[in-house]
Amino acid sequence: MIAAPPKAEYFRTEKLSGLPDGARVDAAKRTIFGAKALEVGPLNAGDSRPWKVDEITLEQLQRLATAKNGGTKMRFAHPNMSNDGMGRHIGRAVNARIVRDNGPAYVAIDATLNAKGGQRTQDMVSHVLDLADNAPEDFGLSIAPILDREAMNKITPDENGLVPIRLKALQAIDFVDDPAATRGGLFDLHSEELQDLPAQATNLLDTFFHSSPAEVIRQRFGEFLDIYLKNRGADMADQPNAGAESEKKIADLSTELSSVKAELAALKSQKPAESPATPAAPNPEEAKQAKAKADLARVAEINALAKLAKVDDATKQLMIDAGFSRAEAQDWLKSSGHLSAKNPPISEGEGDLGSKPETPEDKFGKEFDAAKDVFSQQGVTRESYIKSRLKDAA
Repeated sequence: MIAAPPKAEYFRTEKLSGLPDGARVDAAKRTIFGAKALEVGPLNAGDSRPWKVDEITLEQLQRLATAKNGGTKMRFAHPNMSNDGMGRHIGRAVNARIVRDNGPAYVAIDATLNAKGGQRTQDMVSHVLDLADNAPEDFGLSIAPILDREAMNKITPDENGLVPIRLKALQAIDFVDDPAATRGGLFDLHSEELQDLPAQATNLLDTFFHSSPAEVIRQRFGEFLDIYLKNRGADMADQPNAGAESEKKIADLSTELSSVKAELAALKSQKPAESPATPAAPNPEEAKQAKAKADLARVAEINALAKLAKVDDATKQLMIDAGFSRAEAQDWLKSSGHLSAKNPPISEGEGDLGSKPETPEDKFGKEFDAAKDVFSQQGVTRESYIKSRLKDAA
């Protein structure tokens, strides 16, 4: 008999490898360290707005994000005309800093997901932590600012017709599935620190050789190392005494190889040799347990997605029975309209995110402004035109 439910961490899938030391997830403290909030460069492909992020934009965001002692509000996705964002608050962004290494400069924040609320809020927090832990490349951060349009209108566009973004205020920093002003997911993998080299190499292998057999990876990297070392040797040959140094290194390497061969021979003499062509048969019980753990993790992820997207139980069960992975379920929910496919970080049109919806007075005022010269010649004022149109509309 099971007396208590198992711990949540038993159902977690394997973490994504390749993150530098400054980018990590502490699930126990519900904190995500080193998440990218804004990155230097043009807005991502597919965004038609002629804007870009420069160093001044980063400095403005850092100043605005650190203006409040308690940090900047964080939400699960941007609000829209039918959803004002209430109930989506899940934490605070703190410790905003500008990071400059061998990649594009960006503003990094630490996300403390400490929101107190009902089960829905806790589901959102758990979902974000799981994504950050296991698939940070699938989503990112997007700022919700009020733009300084007056300052932007005074800037001459660059050779590509882009104007740098200028910020007047910051309302929130939100988790979205498709950010417009950061690239590569939630974290940054550029680093010049020596301790991050294994993580970067791991990320490279995961990106290009994720499904390749071990022998293919060994062969490809063996070929690369042969070419690399050959080129290094050609470079060193131009230096004084390069030949003697190369010969000494070769001799040292031969000695080391001889020592390794001797150790291998000693090990073989201690136990029976095994045929490399006949791998050990997998343990059926271990394989069964591994499959059960993977299925439990998949079902838990789809349950969380379905709850957040408010999908009915029948549809959720169909996805589970069909063997959908988390990524496949998320893609289907996007394409079917259950989840937002785009969450632009900066509002379109005249207003900014969080501004009030257009009123009839605003609409009729724009009509007057579009033909202001004609109305003025007729002696019609803006105020009288709006009143007349309001009366007609009523």
